[in-house]
Amino acid sequence: MAVRRNTKIGLIVLAIIFGPMFYGCGRVEWKHSRIKPGMTVAQVLEVTDGWWACTGYSERAKPGASLGERPDPAQAQHFWLTGGEGRYSMSAKDLSERQAIGSEAEMIKLVEQRMSDGHPWRLSFSYFASVPPRIAFAVEFDAQGRVTAVGDTVGAD
Repeated sequence: MAVRRNTKIGLIVLAIIFGPMFYGCGRVEWKHSRIKPGMTVAQVLEVTDGWWACTGYSERAKPGASLGERPDPAQAQHFWLTGGEGRYSMSAKDLSERQAIGSEAEMIKLVEQRMSDGHPWRLSFSYFASVPPRIAFAVEFDAQGRVTAVGDTVGAD
């Protein structure tokens, strides 16, 4: 009887110690699984809340480039968001300084405006977790702002 009791206690202690370590990973996987092709930018941003960084990137060809020509990194559009506790800030090459954003609704509106330029975009979301310490995934959008693909989750040290 004492052995069974010790085993139960040991399992409970392990669950208390290791449970929170894997909670973050499961939470991100759940958010990731809710993103489906055809969703809008706003819908994706609503289901992916809780990230600490979100990066938006859109490759562009040189003006007047022929079809199939490689994108020009100098023409790329890029923005970077940080978030936490309902507060956000945005950086972009066309902003002279970091822009404070007061609410999630305002952040969604700004991102939708940036991504409504008729070009495909990619949003990458990064989350803090315990094991691994950071988890990220990317979402691809077409020129109309609809999800076309969702990348796998990736853990990083």
